[in-house]
Amino acid sequence: YALGEFFETFLKLHPDHAIGAIVQAMEAYVARDHPRTSEMLDAELQIDGRAIRLREDWSHIWAHNPESSYGHDAEALLKKLLEYLRSADATAVTHIARRLVETSSLAIFWSRLFLLATERNDVLIDLLLPIAMQEDFLTLPDTRKDAVDVVAKGYERLSQAAREAF
Repeated sequence: YALGEFFETFLKLHPDHAIGAIVQAMEAYVARDHPRTSEMLDAELQIDGRAIRLREDWSHIWAHNPESSYGHDAEALLKKLLEYLRSADATAVTHIARRLVETSSLAIFWSRLFLLATERNDVLIDLLLPIAMQEDFLTLPDTRKDAVDVVAKGYERLSQAAREAF
């Protein structure tokens, strides 16, 4: 609860530590309240020379509304992160998004990043488009709606060769 009260300030002053804290909080929350099964997707992809990990978490069921926190601390932190990123400058948003790409793997983070990229329609589209274009992101129920939105928003930015390859 205390972290939620000061999370925006934490993000501004210590973004790397704040992202570490929210990733750990969400990992613990999912493990406790929405445990993963062996049948759930756990994929590691190589995209533009980076290892990207996607883990299914069924968040399309328990976190379908990004504007609600459903009364759980980890979800409240995620909502505060989204609110902050909606209003922060492009430099701060890009730094935090890159940090999330490096450290997070749960589908809930990817869907929120994709949602944010579509809303902002800025450098985040360029950062996230190659990720959103991957089959795992386009077909997983947790990420598909937001991944498709990123692809639709960023498609015109692609070269003709990239469009054909897609």
